[in-house]
Amino acid sequence: MWSMNPNLIWLIAGTVAALTIGTAIRLIALRSAPADLARNRIGSLKVWWVLTLLWSTAALLGQPGAAVLLAIASLIGLREYLRLIGTTASIGRMTIGGLLVCGVVHYALIIGGVVSLTIILFPISLLLMLGAVRSMGGRLWTISA
Repeated sequence: MWSMNPNLIWLIAGTVAALTIGTAIRLIALRSAPADLARNRIGSLKVWWVLTLLWSTAALLGQPGAAVLLAIASLIGLREYLRLIGTTASIGRMTIGGLLVCGVVHYALIIGGVVSLTIILFPISLLLMLGAVRSMGGRLWTISA
């Protein structure tokens, strides 16, 4: 039978309660605010609710949930990195495919409990792979002011 840590339940309940109280206070304060400001503030509230839902779900699912949440965050970060370095379409497809495979293996090893391999092997290999992608893009490692 799957058992739940009572402290975790209290932590999630406290987070949801604090967010509920904060949401009520913010909605009351925004009644007389300009429409643009109210729309921005309500948008930030939605983000906090989504983050709370994702975090709570990952925490309740334990190590597999945390690994999936981190995998999603890694993919979003990878997309932003590739956008920043400006890879061409062919290098981007090749790189994304390789990094997706590496990411799946990485998080599968974490879920499987082989953490020692993931600590050493994957960060080094991924940095080398991203450096190779950068050099294949024809750009130098320069910092422009």
